[in-house]
Amino acid sequence: MICNNCGTKNESDAVHCKKCGKNLINKEKKSIFDRIDSLSNTIKKLLFILLFIAIVVAGIYFGLRYVYGPRKTVENYMNAIIDKDYDKIVDYALGDEDLTFIDKKEVEKEIKENLEEQEEIRNYDITKIKYKDNELRAIAKVSVIYANDKTDDIEIELINRGSRKVFKNKWKIISDDLIDINLEKNYNVAVPKGSSITVDGIKVDKKYLLKDNNKYKGLDLYELPVILSGTHKLSLVINKEIVTKKIDTEKLIKLNDIIQITKDDLSDESIEELNKRVEESLTSIMNDLTQTEQIVITNDYSKYVDEKHLQEIFEDKRENLLKDDKELTNFKITNTLLSNVSVDKKGIVLRYLFTYEYETDKKHVFANYIKVYLDSDLKIIDINRLP
Repeated sequence: MICNNCGTKNESDAVHCKKCGKNLINKEKKSIFDRIDSLSNTIKKLLFILLFIAIVVAGIYFGLRYVYGPRKTVENYMNAIIDKDYDKIVDYALGDEDLTFIDKKEVEKEIKENLEEQEEIRNYDITKIKYKDNELRAIAKVSVIYANDKTDDIEIELINRGSRKVFKNKWKIISDDLIDINLEKNYNVAVPKGSSITVDGIKVDKKYLLKDNNKYKGLDLYELPVILSGTHKLSLVINKEIVTKKIDTEKLIKLNDIIQITKDDLSDESIEELNKRVEESLTSIMNDLTQTEQIVITNDYSKYVDEKHLQEIFEDKRENLLKDDKELTNFKITNTLLSNVSVDKKGIVLRYLFTYEYETDKKHVFANYIKVYLDSDLKIIDINRLP
């Protein structure tokens, strides 16, 4: 055994150093125990710190899961009902719906009337939260206690608009057994293409315009995300004129239905301008038949007419004239009557009664109905036939 004090080598069973006399056994044993005791205290401290951190993290996790979870949302909703805080009730009851076309005050009024018809709620107990769809949906079972001590079991369904991550949970109520709000969702409004529209004074942005609209080539189909059931004021601008109509959301607009306009919706000035446009266009087209084998778009009507939609009609008419061995000259419209205005899948439809005269081998005077199709700028995009 070597002495730690002077380095002298001693017998293995020696108690004291033979040179300096220092205690050999106690000194070595004391050093080992000191080290073990010191290491033991360090481990204890480290374990205590790790345990403390684990408790704090678990507390934060479960605390956030409660604060951002469906249970807390249901608690806030039920407390708002008991406190008659209608502003908060609307926020919870309508969730994260696009409320652009919703009058919040009207919804509050409807909820108030709805709750006043029921027995007043005194207290409640959330008995169970059941998760569905991989924790993206939840159903809360709630035992409701009324002022007359009557109890009732209700369900409140929620959806997570955030994610399963604790910090991104956004639980929203999508249905419950307490409040029934008369809403229409995904409400379709079909109007002439290019029209700008407002609903109850709120402009309908282009983001609500449906892109997949194969059925209505001449119309724009808008989808209002949420709107209250009932009657609403709809205004659309056609050729800078505001046409006001009423829509009844209790009678859902189906794919066959279109917001209609009539002759009475257009001013006398617009009708006069339309008559002038149509007369000029038809006269120019008919005169082209006397000279050419295809439509020649002239300055007289090029700003009104879409050539592509008229070329086939023009060619058919010319073919019929040649077949009958007729030479058309001096076409003239002598009278114009706009009998009807409507809207169909092509766009705005004008139904005209024309009286016109033309010469072949002798003079003829005819009257004929013609449909003229327009866009929202009152540009002629099609004519169903020629005189």
